[in-house]
Amino acid sequence: MYEKHYDRFSGGWSSDWVSLGGVFTSPPAIVSWGPNRLDVFAIGSDGAMWRKAWGGNNPTGWDVEDWYSLGGKFSTPPAVAARMPRRLDVVALGTDNQLYHISWQENWSNWEPLGGPFRGTPTIVSWGKDRLDIFVLGTDYVVWHKAWTGNAWSDWESPGGDMKWESEPVAVVSDLNRIELVALNQTDDQMYHKTLVASEWGEWGGIFNGVLTAVSLESKGLDIFGIGTDNAMWHHTWSDGQWATTYTWDQLGGVFALTV
Repeated sequence: MYEKHYDRFSGGWSSDWVSLGGVFTSPPAIVSWGPNRLDVFAIGSDGAMWRKAWGGNNPTGWDVEDWYSLGGKFSTPPAVAARMPRRLDVVALGTDNQLYHISWQENWSNWEPLGGPFRGTPTIVSWGKDRLDIFVLGTDYVVWHKAWTGNAWSDWESPGGDMKWESEPVAVVSDLNRIELVALNQTDDQMYHKTLVASEWGEWGGIFNGVLTAVSLESKGLDIFGIGTDNAMWHHTWSDGQWATTYTWDQLGGVFALTV
């Protein structure tokens, strides 16, 4: 695995890629729970979950100690959320297609099964210290959702009913107690969007074609990026309940073979 970073004080990127070592079979997941702290996770060649941290004290950047194994056997890349300082929650699908969760708060918990079977990489987000929301595609191609509410996990629910989905769901926190969920529909290859506010789901809204990722840069705002059927990158903006009216999708160009 290699690392490159942007320094806002110097106003530029580090000159070279730095090797973090290890041999991995999945893309990494990275998160920060506070200033001068990064934690990166990936699935090793042994199928286990591995983690490495940067604490801001080592002049070369990443901590001197080697990668640390969290054990387990996994079939998907990890997903991670930081819901408060010095707290991490990590999820991934095991080789049995069940979802597993592990947490860190000074010490690591044991892996706990959360049910299944599922397919594809899960996504996990948090809008508060006592809240986690997990979304994952089932083997039935239905999007499933489970929440940690402070003292217990909720039951699995399907926010889209029995609608079938082509892509793994993407979830973004856009405000306190507000989650934006987008996914690509299996029937019409259209992108759909749903908002979770105060534990109630809004209606699904059809958008356009594309495999997607999303980010929130402002309260109740959402920027979606996807690969179109022309293999170009496309972008659309949603803000406080409505899509941008100045344009539909904005083509950013390029020719891409992989998802964003």
